[in-house]
Amino acid sequence: MGCVLLQVARPAPAAAHNYLVSSTPSDGAVLDTAPSEVTLEFNGPVGQKFATVVVAGADGTTFQSGAPRVVGGTVTQRLRPIAEAGTYRVAWRVVSSDGHPISGTFEFRLRTGDATAGDGTPSPESATSPSGTVSAPSTAPSGATSARQAAERRSDGAGAGWLLAGGAAVAVLAAGAVVVVRRRSGTRDV
Repeated sequence: MGCVLLQVARPAPAAAHNYLVSSTPSDGAVLDTAPSEVTLEFNGPVGQKFATVVVAGADGTTFQSGAPRVVGGTVTQRLRPIAEAGTYRVAWRVVSSDGHPISGTFEFRLRTGDATAGDGTPSPESATSPSGTVSAPSTAPSGATSARQAAERRSDGAGAGWLLAGGAAVAVLAAGAVVVVRRRSGTRDV
């Protein structure tokens, strides 16, 4: 019974989950003009249902316009005009191709206010590429965090807890079944 419990309670490999490869704007980007949309690129297709992207300012005001558009592994969220300089947090949640929800957050900073949404081009001081995207890491130096590791760290990790709880429930039910069978067979022999 212990072997069965260990097989059930063993966490599934994280490689099965999709992960965020890049975003526009990228995490930590400093922009001169407000983006008109946020684009998330995943390593594979994600579910079209239940995709959520929220872009919020420091005061809690949100700027998304309509529902996100999902095409394969690309999720695009249109934005209302962002008029004030400041830091904006992007929180996303999608359903991975293996059926598990994954989520994460990142931030970008708008250097100057803009009454109309721009194209999201980062400033020259930004540490990102000119398009504002972060590519998947090739070989990261030791101690550096890859995009996949960061996505797994930020992903919803509740699945392992539910798996352990389910395994414990199965073990309790199995033990109860053994007790019932023994009692019934004991009353027949009398």
